[in-house]
Amino acid sequence: MTRTSSKSLKQRKKNKKVTLEKAIKQLVSQYFTTIEQHQGNGVLHQELIRRVERELIHQVMKHTEHNQSQTAKILGISRTTLRKKLDDYQL
Repeated sequence: MTRTSSKSLKQRKKNKKVTLEKAIKQLVSQYFTTIEQHQGNGVLHQELIRRVERELIHQVMKHTEHNQSQTAKILGISRTTLRKKLDDYQL
């Protein structure tokens, strides 16, 4: 493989990386296509945070094989707070 093609391959891989910031930007942008349902009711921020937090907890629980102590530690919250959120989100 030549030096040029190696650099090109690295650049293509770099461009394909999905950063958290890019993913959030894309999802929030897509979410605004349905913004009409949220206009004037003042819950857009609360709803987005709730959905992101629920999925974050769900994914960390999967990653830790449902170990609540490890999940709470990764998330930087107490186990009591985690248990409350698990109940709130019905996870």
